[in-house]
Amino acid sequence: SGFSSRVVADILLWRSRNVCIMILVASSTVWLLFDRMGYSFVSFISNVLLLLVSILFFWAKSASLLN
Repeated sequence: SGFSSRVVADILLWRSRNVCIMILVASSTVWLLFDRMGYSFVSFISNVLLLLVSILFFWAKSASLLN
């Protein structure tokens, strides 16, 4: 618990500059891509969850047919 809270504190207080810059660049890039494509984060999460449910459904059906 102490290690993870120390890492989070280091990131929030910009003590670990390389990690902070990478997080900032990655989040800005993702935001810019979503903004340019006109795609919202909620619809992206919904599509990912729908794909996950479909995969799990087909996996369960194929497991029941093959066993």
